[in-house]
Amino acid sequence: MGNDGNHARVALSRSAVAPEEHGADDGSVIPTLILIGFVLGRWWKVVIPATAVAWPVILVTGGNRVDLELALGAGMLAAINTAVGAGVFLAVMAISGVTARAVLRWLAPHG
Repeated sequence: MGNDGNHARVALSRSAVAPEEHGADDGSVIPTLILIGFVLGRWWKVVIPATAVAWPVILVTGGNRVDLELALGAGMLAAINTAVGAGVFLAVMAISGVTARAVLRWLAPHG
């Protein structure tokens, strides 16, 4: 009987989303999505839905056991994080008065 209680505790501590089963989350996903939103903020209408679809696809195809609810939640969080980055980009452009065309001219090779 005593062993059954210990076994139950161990089973509860190792849930279906245990890091050792699915790869440890090093905390780089959120900053990466924000950076993607910031760098590609000019095309926010395409980038935000693309990350909302791409991130759950990456999770599912990466060998993780992901149910539909988790995939939908991951997609929503990916869209929110990307939108934050795009919003920062758009705010910087609005505050500085720089147009996207001026940024592209600046980035273009001079010669």
